[in-house]
Amino acid sequence: MSPAKHRFVGLYVLAALLAFSFGCSSKHNKIVTPHIFSQNDADDIMQQVGISAALDLGGWMVDLHSTVNSTPHSPAGLRYPAPARVLRDSTFTVAGITYTVNYGYVWSGVPHAQFSDSAEYVEVVLDATGTFNDPHLQGSYWHHSDFTVDSVNTAFSELVINGSVSDSLLSNMHSIFRGDSAFLFVDNFFSYDSLRVAKDLGTHPYPLGGSLDMLLDENVLNSLSLGSSIKRGVNAEIFVQFDGTQTPNVTIADDLNTPSAVFHYKLNLQTGVVTRSP
Repeated sequence: MSPAKHRFVGLYVLAALLAFSFGCSSKHNKIVTPHIFSQNDADDIMQQVGISAALDLGGWMVDLHSTVNSTPHSPAGLRYPAPARVLRDSTFTVAGITYTVNYGYVWSGVPHAQFSDSAEYVEVVLDATGTFNDPHLQGSYWHHSDFTVDSVNTAFSELVINGSVSDSLLSNMHSIFRGDSAFLFVDNFFSYDSLRVAKDLGTHPYPLGGSLDMLLDENVLNSLSLGSSIKRGVNAEIFVQFDGTQTPNVTIADDLNTPSAVFHYKLNLQTGVVTRSP
């Protein structure tokens, strides 16, 4: 097991604390009022999560595809220009989002700049920023990932990814469920938990297994500005179970352990479109 896996529990606890402390920060003039988690809340949050995930729009699915391209025996012909496969540092743009990635190929406890079949795992640190221009959401996106990749040498057909991610999105969103619009700011922290990703992306472009667990803080703003006053805030927890399909099942609640309400969706990892599910 790689050292970063041992660090992850601490990182995830820290993420939860940061999500909590955000509500107390001075970034916004926050007005705290009681709120019951509703279908509308879930709809709005899931629409933003879908955009932030979408491979076509430069969302966090790019983490997984670009990582496959940094290991050997990866197929060509992806939908966007792939980063160099054996270089430790890489910068590339997908749609309106620019990614900067550092790959460290680790063996004997030491990270190296180029891949070798001696590599035991890969350490990936990835930052991205840019703009989403979806017909239903326009906004600024900030993304940071820190994860490890196991099963990297040529003997394996799948990578196994574990690590932590933080996202922020400031947007003007037009609801696909109701038709109204809102100014929104979302902070979220999530984990990649034993994600199995095929090296043959041409045949299996979506995670074959594993899960994602997200803590999310949404603020409904009075204007499209980080300094805006806040109409209300909503907290949510989201769980995605990957199954190799383009549209995995997603569960969202205010708290998955003791929920006041639970809702289910399908998330299209390619386009970002979300639909309600029974």
